[in-house]
Parts: sequence; C-alpha cells; structure tokens
Amino acid sequence: MGCSAYAIGKKLGRASNTIRIELRRGTVSQMKGGTNEISAEK
Repeated sequence: MGCSAYAIGKKLGRASNTIRIELRRGTVSQMKGGTNEISAEK
C-alpha cells in the first residue's frame, strides 16, 4: 500500500501539493528498496 501525498511531503520536507503535482506529471522515480533515495528525471 502506498503513502499519501501528505505523508510523503512531510517526510521530504515539501508541501503535499508539490508532491501531488510531481506525481501527476510523472517526473518522480520510484524509491529503491525502501531507502530514502528519491530522484526526479531531468
């Protein structure tokens, strides 16, 4: 089960709206093996 945009934003120190926008745009890569490594395509 996934996390909410609010939970992700809180963990990353970003606004939940920013997380929703990035997920909608499809510019976010998936996390690797449960670590905190998150990257966005440029």
